[in-house]
Amino acid sequence: MTAIDRTRAAAAFKTYTDAYDAANPRIALKIEHTYHVAEACDAVAREQGWSPQDIDLAWLCGLLHDMGRFEQLRRWDTFNDAESVSHAALGVEVLFGETPADAPAATSIRDFIDDPVEDELIRASIAYHSDFRLPAQLDERTRRFCDIVRDGDKIDIMRTIADSTVDTILKVNEDAFLASRFSVPTLAAFDEHRCVTRDERDEPADYLV
Repeated sequence: MTAIDRTRAAAAFKTYTDAYDAANPRIALKIEHTYHVAEACDAVAREQGWSPQDIDLAWLCGLLHDMGRFEQLRRWDTFNDAESVSHAALGVEVLFGETPADAPAATSIRDFIDDPVEDELIRASIAYHSDFRLPAQLDERTRRFCDIVRDGDKIDIMRTIADSTVDTILKVNEDAFLASRFSVPTLAAFDEHRCVTRDERDEPADYLV
């Protein structure tokens, strides 16, 4: 694998996201979130003693994990995949597929890294980062990268919950959020010590669980 030029990759990300309206707090949130997740992936990979090349690759996977969010917000004005499409699948499309004619910007994985040898690992880290569970058939190395992106993502989601408004994240006002209650399926998932699936979240308060 050729070395990853972080400066170039960060510039490519900025060039892409500059085409979207950062005055929109949801766009601004996702830009900031992306940088935090990339740094979290870097920090965890270093703590685990990964090679310098794999640390750089973990950072890059973190940088790319939410590329689909910007088109999701432009097309549907929501972070809710159930109300739009899988933002993870959309991220794969943005980097590895065709750009819609009405999209404000175009990019591809080659803008971030020249060598295609890690393309499938990068694709997997994006495609599966928000899945309920990882596919069982992943090889050990790919699974390690998927795990680190999923963990980095959730670590920073805790920060965004603390720093952002419920309107920015959930598109509900504070009064509606405070009036909501935890739903029975969500509380059952909590009691079972497992993640809550998207279709179990019926109330805005369920997002906290």
